[in-house]
Amino acid sequence: MNLYDNFSKIYKKDYLKFSKNIADIFPFLIKNYIEKCDSILDLACGEGTFCRELTKKGFNVEGVDLSKGQIDNAKKKSFEENLNIKFYVQDIIKFKIDKKYDIITSWFDSLNYIIDKNNLKKVFENAYYMLNDDGVFMFDMNTIHGLITVWNDLPYYIFEDTKDLFEVHQSNYDYENNLAYMKISFFLRQGNNQWQKYEEEHVEKGYKKIEIKDLLTSVGFNEIYFYSSLNPLLPDLEESNRMYVVAIK
Repeated sequence: MNLYDNFSKIYKKDYLKFSKNIADIFPFLIKNYIEKCDSILDLACGEGTFCRELTKKGFNVEGVDLSKGQIDNAKKKSFEENLNIKFYVQDIIKFKIDKKYDIITSWFDSLNYIIDKNNLKKVFENAYYMLNDDGVFMFDMNTIHGLITVWNDLPYYIFEDTKDLFEVHQSNYDYENNLAYMKISFFLRQGNNQWQKYEEEHVEKGYKKIEIKDLLTSVGFNEIYFYSSLNPLLPDLEESNRMYVVAIK
């Protein structure tokens, strides 16, 4: 079973706000980098919020994710909203098809989950291959500073406590290898007096800005921009919790 197959049962609410916020500013954001956008691919699309929101705005969007549970949710929600979106269940490290896109995206620190630098390079290579000339690759990542301050400074906390769900996060940071660990334990109510327990461990790798830039350059991207915020667009800061990256083919 994939990491997110259990997590897909509770992947909602606060987890979806990020994707919705990005989708809201996306039509205005891309005008800075591309004249016309006819096709978008979202890597690690999860349950498809970003794809659905952009489709509602008139974009042609496809999504890919390793988790069958997440893709099942994405298809179900798209069907319920009468949206025609193509989704793939595949590992983004290996995902490479003979189809070209104007923009490829990956949001909500999905690429931090790729903890091997060579595998991250493969994702960048595949994105470059699937982009049209002058196409744009956009993504965000937690910075090392962000993983230390956000994950490590809150080693234990109750994320949600409702009548049907109790969710607890425990986290720590490996400074030597720049790896952040988060154990998520959640209990879902199954009946009046029954609860089902699930546990997952999430691991994210913190990368330096220069590492990301070097990897993108090595696969062929020639214009690379780093930001600490997309709304408004702000230059990257040394102590930003998140980096937003725009790379142009």
